[in-house]
Amino acid sequence: MRLFYFVLILFCCGINCTPSKTNSEIDIDKSFIDRQNDKLFPAEAHIFAKNFPEEKFALNAYRKALTEVKKSKNQNIKRNGLWEVQGPGNIGGRINSIAVHPINSNEIMLGYALGGIFKTDDNGSTWNPIFDKQDILTISDVKYDPNNGDVIYVGTGDHNISGYPVTGNGVYKSTDGGVSWDNIGLSQAGVISEIGISQSNSDIIYAASMGLPFERNSDRGLYKSSNGGAQWDRVFYLNDSTGVIDIEVHPNNPNIVYAATWTRIRNNRESILESSETGIYKTIDGGDNWTKLINGLPDGDLVRPGLAMFPSNPDVVFAMFTHYNTDTICSIGYHLKGIYKTSDAGDTWATVNTAEDSGLPCSVLSGFGWYFGQLRVSPLDDNILYILGVDTYSTSDGGETWNIAVPPWYTYSVHADKHDLVFSENQLLLATDGGAYRSIEGSGEWEDIENIVSTQFYRVALSDFKKGEYFGGAQDNGTTGGYQDSINQWDRIFGGDGFQMIFHPENPDIHYVETQNGRIRITLDGGLSYIGASDGLSGNKNWDMQYIMSSHNSDVMYTGTDRMYRSISSDVPEWMAISDILTDTVDLTTAHSHSISTLCESPIDNSILYCGTSDGLVWNSSDFGTSWDLISEGLPRRYISDIRASKVDENTVYLSIQGYKDNDNTPYIYKSIDRGASWEHIQYNLPQIAINDIAISDNLGIDDLFIATDGGVYSLNTSIEQWQLIGDNMPIIPVYDLALEKDDLGKDIILVAGSF
Repeated sequence: MRLFYFVLILFCCGINCTPSKTNSEIDIDKSFIDRQNDKLFPAEAHIFAKNFPEEKFALNAYRKALTEVKKSKNQNIKRNGLWEVQGPGNIGGRINSIAVHPINSNEIMLGYALGGIFKTDDNGSTWNPIFDKQDILTISDVKYDPNNGDVIYVGTGDHNISGYPVTGNGVYKSTDGGVSWDNIGLSQAGVISEIGISQSNSDIIYAASMGLPFERNSDRGLYKSSNGGAQWDRVFYLNDSTGVIDIEVHPNNPNIVYAATWTRIRNNRESILESSETGIYKTIDGGDNWTKLINGLPDGDLVRPGLAMFPSNPDVVFAMFTHYNTDTICSIGYHLKGIYKTSDAGDTWATVNTAEDSGLPCSVLSGFGWYFGQLRVSPLDDNILYILGVDTYSTSDGGETWNIAVPPWYTYSVHADKHDLVFSENQLLLATDGGAYRSIEGSGEWEDIENIVSTQFYRVALSDFKKGEYFGGAQDNGTTGGYQDSINQWDRIFGGDGFQMIFHPENPDIHYVETQNGRIRITLDGGLSYIGASDGLSGNKNWDMQYIMSSHNSDVMYTGTDRMYRSISSDVPEWMAISDILTDTVDLTTAHSHSISTLCESPIDNSILYCGTSDGLVWNSSDFGTSWDLISEGLPRRYISDIRASKVDENTVYLSIQGYKDNDNTPYIYKSIDRGASWEHIQYNLPQIAINDIAISDNLGIDDLFIATDGGVYSLNTSIEQWQLIGDNMPIIPVYDLALEKDDLGKDIILVAGSF
C-alpha cells in the first residue's frame, strides 16, 4: 500500500523531480450526523462499476488478467521509466490484521486491506513490504505459527465486505519468515476471513471463508488441514449465502472450534447483511459434527457476529452481535445487539451489560456495525473487554462500566474505524483505517507506529501555484497534499472521503475539494474556510461525482448527477441544468446506480462536451450543452469509466468502458474520429483488465495516450499499435486516476492515484 502516489519521468531511467488548515480544528460540538458525514463510511461502488450489467463477477477472468499483467512485466513490452514514491507516509490506510511473533515481540506484521503485508523487526522503527510479488495484495488475516515464528499463514480477501468487496485467491504460507511465499490452496474460496492454528499441533490449520460476496455459491464455510496446508477439507457448510466470518480454536484441543456465521451478499442488485442463519456454531470433534449455540444467545435476523476466547481459560468465550435497529432513540441503522459470555464452553450464555447508562453509547458501532464485528478480551483478565468500532470502548469490570479507550476519532490523534487489537506483552497494538498505533497498556497514550505509504487515493490533482507538490482525495482519509521531501508531513486539507480537487489557475486562494456523493466545497481564502458549492444540484449523484473547470474559461465549470450542469461564476458555483436526464429511466434494474460517471470538455473547441453514465450511455453536445445526442450505439452496454477529447483534433475522442465476462476478453477502450458517430477498438494487446482513467499528452501534434488500469499504467505506441506497461517497479495494483505535467526539460511526468 505504499505506492499510492507516484511520479514517473518517461523515456529515462532515473527520476528528475524535486500549514494548510488541518481537521484537528474541526468543531467537535456539531451534531453527530454532521460528524459522521464528515468522517465517512466504507468505500462504495467501485467493484460494481466493473461488473455492470452482469449479475455474477467473472472472477476467473479477473485473476487471469492479473496473471497476464505479471507476465507483461517480464516481457519486452514496457515503456522505460521508474516509479518514485511521493507519499504520504503520515496519512495511513486500512489495516485488517496485526500479528506479533510468538517469541520476539519486536517482530510485527501488518496486513493491509489493499496493500499486502509489511513487517518490522525493530518494534516499528522500520517497515518493509514482504508480499508485493503476489497477484492479490488484499489481506484479511495474518497469523504466525504459535510454535514456529518462521512459519506464517495469510488469508487473502477483505472480510469487511463493503461496497468494494475485494476477493482473495486463497491461503499463502511462508516457512522463512516471509521471504518467500507459496499459495497452498482455497483459491476458489473467495474471502478467507480468518485463519486458526492449533497451539498443540501446528499441522492442524483452519481457514474460514465468506466465499464470493457477489453471488450465492457453495465455497463458503470452514476448511481444515491436518498437514500444514498441503491438503484442505471443508468441515462446515451452512448454505450458499452464509459464510464463516470469525473462528476461535481451543488452544489445548484443536478438535474444539467455535465458528461465527454471517449471511452476506453484495452485488449490483442486492446487499444482504442479516438473516436467522447468522449465529455461533461449535464442534468438539474437529468438524465432523456441529451444534448451533442458542442457550442465552439472541435469535432472529442478526448481522455480523464476532468472537473472543479468554486464553487463560478457554471455556470462557465472548460473542458480539449486530442487528438492524429501528429504535429512533439510538438512530436507525446497524447497531450493537449485545455482548454475551459463556463460562461453560458454550452451554449457557449470559448477557454482558451494554446499557447506555454504563457509559457505552448505543451508537458505538455508528450505524454500520457490519463493517466491524471485532471484540477483544485481555489475556490476563476476562473482565477487561474492548469493542472496536469507529471509536474503541473498554470495560475493566465485565461491563458494569464502559469508557472510551482510545482518543475519539474527531480529535484526529488516532484514526477512526478500528479493525484489530492485539495484546503484546505490556503493549496494545491497534489497526485502523489510517494505520497502526501502539499504547503501553493502562497509560491511555497512543502513538502512530508506522509511516507506511498506504493511503488509498481515488483522485489526484496539481496546482500551478505549488509546483512539485501533489494533491489528492483518499478513501476515509480526506483531501491531502505534499511531496517526497516531506513524505511524512503531508497536510490534511479536508476530511471525509476525499475525491477530486481542483485548483484555480489564476487565483492561488481558490480551490475546490469534494467528499463522497458529490459534496463540493470551495475556499476563497486559501483553505482557512470552506463554503458549500453543491447548491442547485439534484438527481442521482455518483459516489465519485465528476466535476471539471473549463480549460477555456476558469469561471465555467461542469458537473453531472443524472443530468449535466454548468456554472458560470467567479465565486461560489451557481449550478444550472443544461440537459434533461441522461441516464436510463426505462430499465432501472440493470445497474446499481444511475448517474453520470464521467464528463469532459474539448480542449480545442469549448462548445463540444461529452459525458458517460454508470448505466452504459454516452452523449455529446456541440452547442455548449443546449442539445445532446446519444452516441453509444454499437458500444457494449457497460459502465462508462472515462471519456477524453483529443488535444490535437476537435473531432477525435477516446472512451473507456468497464466490465468483465468470462467469454469476452475485451478491455474496452475506443477511439472515434467523428465525435462518437462511429467507434473503433484500440485495445490491441491489452490484458483483460479494467480501465479506470485516460490521460492525453500532446506529443508533437499526436495524442500520446495513457490509461490507468486495475493492473498498472499503460501507454499506447501508435506506430506499432501496441500498449506498453509503464515501468517495472510497481506491484500489480489498481490505479484509479492519472495527471500529467512537464518537468523543467519538457518531459512528461505522470502522477498516479491508486488503491494500493
